[in-house]
Amino acid sequence: MGPPVAVPRDHLLCSIFNTIYGNFCCLGFLALIFSVKSRDRKLSGDKDGACHYASTAKCLNIVALVLSIVVFIIIIGLVSAKVAALVYLLQGTGSVENQSRNLGR
Repeated sequence: MGPPVAVPRDHLLCSIFNTIYGNFCCLGFLALIFSVKSRDRKLSGDKDGACHYASTAKCLNIVALVLSIVVFIIIIGLVSAKVAALVYLLQGTGSVENQSRNLGR
């Protein structure tokens, strides 16, 4: 019996999460494919191949997560700016006094 061999992680759970919730430009789906390939290689006994596919899946998961967060922040910013502009527009033209001030009377 030799020393215990470290089993490479396949990042399957993270890939499934990114595929369902953060599939920016299909990166989550690609990460899922590489995770499944890593699991297959791990089950067949090819440790080097499993590590290679696992590292690719990890990188794809990180990129998909970061891009999804950035897109989410941009969308929240655009929506809040649009709502703020709409509120400003409604407050500026809402009353007769403001309209008469805008006309110079």
